[in-house]
Order: sequence, then C-alpha cells, then structure tokens
Amino acid sequence: MKSGDLLNKSIRTIKDRGKVYGDIKQNHTQIAKGWSVIFGVEVKPYQVALANDWQKTVRLLQTPNHTDSLVDKVGYCITANECLRKDK
Repeated sequence: MKSGDLLNKSIRTIKDRGKVYGDIKQNHTQIAKGWSVIFGVEVKPYQVALANDWQKTVRLLQTPNHTDSLVDKVGYCITANECLRKDK
C-alpha cells in the first residue's frame, strides 16, 4: 500500500470509529481513567494511544505485512496527537 493511501485509510478508519465510539479524546480519557485504577498510576489519554500503538508494533514484528496493523498504528499516532493537541 502506498503511504498516502495508508494515511487516508487511517483517517477514514478514525472517522468511522468516531461514529461508533464517539469523540477520540473523550474515549481515550475514559480508557485512561480505567487504566489508572487498574495500574495504580495516572494514565493520560495520549498514553493510551501510545500503548495501543506499541501493541500494533509488537504484532507487526510477527506479521510485518499486515496492512490493518499498519493502518491502526498510523491511527494511534494521529490519536495521540489529537489527545495532546486538544489539551492545549
């Protein structure tokens, strides 16, 4: 897949998931609250996105050509940026 296509597919995926799960920041804020309780440390919304990105990285080590994981990785980087950007 060409890089531009990968980026565009990631953006479409984020928009589609937003229709189902709601606002990115609100969704990741809720996840962060739960993880904070589970792990006993404060977890921030952008860290949720980075942790999910790492999960995709580990999966790609096993299956490097798995396009869905590449799309998700790009999406999690965009999500981390959105979480940070909206905080300012």
